[in-house]
Amino acid sequence: MSNWKRPFTESLLLGTALTLTVLFIARAQMFTLLEWIGPVFYVPFQGSVLLSGNAEEPSPWLYHTIMFLQFFLAVFIVGWVVGRYRERPAKA
Repeated sequence: MSNWKRPFTESLLLGTALTLTVLFIARAQMFTLLEWIGPVFYVPFQGSVLLSGNAEEPSPWLYHTIMFLQFFLAVFIVGWVVGRYRERPAKA
C-alpha cells in the first residue's frame, strides 16, 4: 500500500509547484518566458471552454484545476517512466 504513496505525493507536490510557477509567470507578464511556455495554456483553456460551454470567458477555477491536472499527470508519467528504467542495469 505504501508503494504508491511516495510517487503520488511527489508528483502532487511537483505538479502544484509547476502550476504555481506558470501562474506566477503569467501574472507577472514575463513575456520572454511566456513565449516559450505558451502551449502549456492551450489544453487547460480548451478543456475549460468545453466543460463550461463559454468560449468568451471560461471559469478561472476550472481553468486552474485543469492546468493543475495537466501538470500532475505530466509529472506522474515522467516520474513513472524514469523510475521504471532506473532499476535496470545498463547494457554495454
